[in-house]
Amino acid sequence: ALIDEIEVDAYASASIGQVHIARLRDGREVAIKIQYPHMQKTIKSDLNNLKSLMKMLFAMFMDMDFNPVFKEVKERLLEEINYDIEADHLERMYELHAKDPKIRIPKVVRDLSSTRVLTMEFVPGIGPDDDEFLAAPQELRDRWGVSLLEFILKGIYRDKYLHADPNLANFAFQEDGGIIVY
Repeated sequence: ALIDEIEVDAYASASIGQVHIARLRDGREVAIKIQYPHMQKTIKSDLNNLKSLMKMLFAMFMDMDFNPVFKEVKERLLEEINYDIEADHLERMYELHAKDPKIRIPKVVRDLSSTRVLTMEFVPGIGPDDDEFLAAPQELRDRWGVSLLEFILKGIYRDKYLHADPNLANFAFQEDGGIIVY
């Protein structure tokens, strides 16, 4: 196995999985995002319920074909549970921002990733819930704000490739004013 040790306690958790920190045999520290068991089955089942609800709401307020809208919603939700797709997006973001010292994107470790497991280099930072984040001086918080704004504007106007999950837990912050985008 390529993994030398893994922390049993989760480093972070999300709606469909949790993250564990591990050390590889070559010394690299990685974050391993593991999808909860049966999550794909659960979401596919929930989609059936969502379809019924959305169809009813559409019929109440709109006179249009509901099926193309639901097809799009379903495809996007199924993408969310496929970590291979997330790895593709992460690699693309890494390429787009590799030369920007204010925006740090972790590298994917493909040989330890799959549809339900995403392994990437561990890039520590200041989390939005950390006391250090809340106590940061205004000048540093302003620099973080500028870095976030530049990241989003570059995605929209330069790259035409947008990080579309604005949950602040998907970001960490660095003491030099830079950001880490997960």
